[in-house]
Amino acid sequence: MELLPEEPEPPEGEPEYCVKREWFNRKLKMFVVREKSNNKFVTALSSKDLAMGWVYKETKRHRKRRRS
Repeated sequence: MELLPEEPEPPEGEPEYCVKREWFNRKLKMFVVREKSNNKFVTALSSKDLAMGWVYKETKRHRKRRRS
């Protein structure tokens, strides 16, 4: 009997992103979007809503490319 992993592997070619609030300097704090796989910086936005919207659009764009 084979057990399934708790979290399925992400599809090939579709990067996953994480959004964290980070300080750039003592006065500037922004929401940073990074790739989950290698923690690579992608972009920084002023609010969490903007950052999550960017992630949604980018994920939607990757899915659209993959179908074509």
